[in-house]
Amino acid sequence: MKRLPRPYIRVALTVVTAALILTLAATPVIAHSFGSEYASTRYATRVDADGLWLVIVVEIPATDVLGDFRRFLRDNPEHSNEANVERFRTQQLDLIANAIDLSVDGEPVSDPWRPVDSEINGLGTEGFFVYMVEHRARPNRGGETFDVTLDNQLLTAKVVYFSSYAEARTPWRKTGDSAVPLLERGLEGEIVGPTMNDAESDLWIPDDALRQVTYTFTRQ
Repeated sequence: MKRLPRPYIRVALTVVTAALILTLAATPVIAHSFGSEYASTRYATRVDADGLWLVIVVEIPATDVLGDFRRFLRDNPEHSNEANVERFRTQQLDLIANAIDLSVDGEPVSDPWRPVDSEINGLGTEGFFVYMVEHRARPNRGGETFDVTLDNQLLTAKVVYFSSYAEARTPWRKTGDSAVPLLERGLEGEIVGPTMNDAESDLWIPDDALRQVTYTFTRQ
């Protein structure tokens, strides 16, 4: 399976993030710094005049992914190695998409996630494989306030470090974010990840309470 050196992945993720959500250019989506045995999940959300945009970046330890890939090869001997690499990548992205539910104002969004179109999506770094999915929508929001809720049941048997960033632009403002108090509370000695410019988004914690997050947006 194709793997890239970690410094390249970090630079590329910065570029991808800047393209996806411009305000995160100064706070690149990079991994937590707590060791390659842990998975990580980062939520990035923006609401503006164009609608709702969410990106989820998942890093899974390479040892886990390669073990799954070897089993995949054994189960699919009729395909070439090159074909199996792409089929396995697609399977991984589908597993992630199916494990994270999205609802708006309590109403489930059907089949919300699409793979991020990026050359690094599904590739290996030094210690991790990186997967990214996104959701874009122009919800018909006639009211003054709406909620966006994520329910993440991915890798429930693993220790996962979580991070979250959400912002609003005109004509909306963010008036609620259930992730913020959880990130601020953190776990003793396991709060701050890599140094970033934004105090909110440099927090990573292995707290399963962050599997369910709700963001509230109100019209200005």
